[in-house]
Amino acid sequence: MAEYRSGHYAAALEALDAAAKAWPNNLQVTGIAAFYRAMSLFRQGKEDPARQLALNAAAMASRATLPWVPPTLRRAPDHAVWPLAS
Repeated sequence: MAEYRSGHYAAALEALDAAAKAWPNNLQVTGIAAFYRAMSLFRQGKEDPARQLALNAAAMASRATLPWVPPTLRRAPDHAVWPLAS
């Protein structure tokens, strides 16, 4: 991600591919790497492969199982956050 943010898109692709290969069963790594790879491809002018990769990454993210969140950390109801809204 640092390579992408520095504008080194080709180097970002290499690093992200390596990370995804190193942790193929970690959806956080592979999913985030896929989105950054898509953005890197887009910045290099490869719009069609970037679009396809982004769509695949979004589909993968929608199938991912989120970890259980304890009730104390869940989002408060809107009326608790904005008590004067109604």
